[in-house]
Amino acid sequence: LPISRLAGAPAARDGNLYAVDANLLARSSPRLLDGVEQVCAALDQARQRREAGGERRGAQQPTAAKP
Repeated sequence: LPISRLAGAPAARDGNLYAVDANLLARSSPRLLDGVEQVCAALDQARQRREAGGERRGAQQPTAAKP
């Protein structure tokens, strides 16, 4: 989906959209674990943001760790 279509989603408004390498998740291979690691890192960042004060509208969008 184009990012502009997601602008109204709560995750977009709260700065919790994360990019994950789809090539790592689309194939069943040992690299799948690298993709899962990226998803977990993104979820951890979103959870930390939520615990640190909730929504941060207008904040810079964080990115998941890259291998």
